[in-house]
Amino acid sequence: MYKGTGNLRERGNIGESVYIVILKVEVILNTINHLYMRLIKFQITLSILFVFVLITVGCDGVSSEDAIRAKNVNIKRLDEKNGFRDIKLGSVLGENKNFVSLKTDEALGLMTGYFEPPHSPLDGDKVVMISGIYLDYKLSSVSVYIQSNDLKKYIQNMDDIYGAPSQLVDKNKLMWIGDKVTLVVSRADFQADGENLICLDYSSIALSDKFDKRRRAKLQEEI
Repeated sequence: MYKGTGNLRERGNIGESVYIVILKVEVILNTINHLYMRLIKFQITLSILFVFVLITVGCDGVSSEDAIRAKNVNIKRLDEKNGFRDIKLGSVLGENKNFVSLKTDEALGLMTGYFEPPHSPLDGDKVVMISGIYLDYKLSSVSVYIQSNDLKKYIQNMDDIYGAPSQLVDKNKLMWIGDKVTLVVSRADFQADGENLICLDYSSIALSDKFDKRRRAKLQEEI
């Protein structure tokens, strides 16, 4: 009787252990299945996000390319204009009959002066003076001085014509850079008759680079 009772207990314990193992396995399988389903959902969400990013980047890429293309088209107008009104950069001395020479630096091949008489008003403001610099008898730059306090107006005007500025030198000086011509819009560092001036400075990139190289060479000789 004692042995029989012991066998029954052992069988009961074994059965209980097997049942517990089955429960644990079932819990593990359910957990794995739950994690697997969450992984599938995460993969689907990730795929959707990835596709969305691709679409967004693609659209932004197209928008950026369009913006760059539009900017390039606008800035080309600066090269096409090539100066201020009928005063063209690169023109030979003598082509502009109203140029008055003030100073000559033979060592640098430089001649500075102004164009007379001043042009008609610009955007309703008085053009006080138009100065010019010739390098090797070719017009390197022309600077237009306008009697005005409204710098924002001229910046906006140039923005409308040539697109956004290529470079912000400081809050009072902005630069547009083409392939052949640069334009700097700034407040002049002097006044005329007590009035503030705004300067539109158009420069030939090729002639300006040539002058810089010549000036550096001269400085080296002096050293």
